Order: sequence, then structure tokens, then C-alpha cells
Amino acid sequence: IEKHDYVSIFSTEIGWTKNQWQQISKISGNSNISTNNFGYASDINRTGNIIIVGSPNGTNGRSYIFTGDYNNYNLLSTLVGSGSITNDNFGCSVSLNEIGDTAAVGAQGYNFNSGGVYIFTGNQNVWTQSSFISGNVNSTAYFGNKVILNKYGNLLAIGAPYDDLGSGAIYIYTGNQNSWTQYNRINSSNLDILSSSLLGTGIDFVNFGNINTVFANNYNFNRTHAFADINFTGYITNLVATGFVSRTGNYL
Repeated sequence: IEKHDYVSIFSTEIGWTKNQWQQISKISGNSNISTNNFGYASDINRTGNIIIVGSPNGTNGRSYIFTGDYNNYNLLSTLVGSGSITNDNFGCSVSLNEIGDTAAVGAQGYNFNSGGVYIFTGNQNVWTQSSFISGNVNSTAYFGNKVILNKYGNLLAIGAPYDDLGSGAIYIYTGNQNSWTQYNRINSSNLDILSSSLLGTGIDFVNFGNINTVFANNYNFNRTHAFADINFTGYITNLVATGFVSRTGNYL
């Protein structure tokens, strides 16, 4: 994935040797697509026929839905957040559910960097905004810096790395396309981390039946934290990469 003007698609499932990845397609910005950080964020559904690409620094920010099959992807729809303005960074993070009919788009700069998340639903080439989440966060929390939907599209994790004065937090929402309710909040009190850790700069779900695990990256102190129960209260452990040293400074 490139940060400025295109997104590369790789595959390992069309007849090549196991674990061999090859580029099969490239989606580029063109005259109909804002190229202001086009590809800053992207996601693909399970079957690989729907791709969402964020372009957060265009006029008011944009996200784009593409559809295709391996070698050829075409622009299907352009997503624009209702009320989104310049500097909202709409499209700084994006996520699709497994079948690709629900999309979450982060706008970390919304409301003077408090942040917000837009939910869109799609059917063929018609995509509409179905919900907006602003969260109960501190000012300049950058809520929406990272977003991730689970495969069913009924759980949403949102990173707010500058919440709690830079300690960061992750918000878990449950719901459907039109209605979302905050279910839990993970912050530094749940973890063995210090202040200014920017918790929430990276998030992912792993689904095992009724158990949902969210992996939460703690940027400054090189930790990846794993939780594993339905309430996201069963803190398992932290993973530490060997050979890395602690890093300081901002990360958006």
C-alpha cells in the first residue's frame, strides 16, 4: 500500500507456490479520484472483490469503493461523510466487514481533532451513510485514527490514541448498520503501560466462535496487547518485538 497515489493488490491463491505472493493489480488515482494521500488506508473483503481506499487529505477527504476480480478493479462509489470538512481527515482509516456491504471510515480530525467515525452500507453501486459515531472522548483524542469491523460487521473497534492525555484508548461498539452502542472501553488502566503510549494506533479482531480478541498496539513502548473474552476484559498478555527500543514522539 502506498501513501500517495496508488494501492497494490497481491495474491497467493491463484495457482502459485504456497506462501508466494505476487502483485496482480494496482489501483491508481485518476482525474475522478482525489490523489491527496490516496491509499493512506485500505481494506479488502474476504472474497477479494470489494476494496475500500481512503484519501484523507483531499477536499473534505474521500473514501472510494472499488469492485473487481484479481486483475481489474473499477470505481464503484465515492464515500463522503455528511458534514465532513477540510482537515477532518475523513478516510484516515477504513474497514470492511467480511462480505463487503458495511464500511467504517475514520475522520480523526473531526470537531477540532476530537474525531469521529462514519458507517456506510452498500448494495451493488449504491452506498449511503447509515450512522455516525462521535464518541464520548476528550478533545484532541483523534477518535477514529484506526477503525476495524469484525467479520460479521456487528462489532466495531475504534482507536483514540490521544485520549487520556496521550495514553490512548480503544472503544468497542456493538450494533448494526444503523445503530451503534458503546460496549466497552480499553485504556491504560487495563494494561501495564505508561502515559503517552498512544494506545489504539493499531487494532485488529480475531474471531473464534463467540470469543472476540482485539489486538491493541501500544506504539511508544513496542507492545501488542491481546484480550480474549466477549467483554474484552480478559487481558491475556503483551507481545514484545525483540531488537526494538522504545520510541518517543507523535504517531498519526
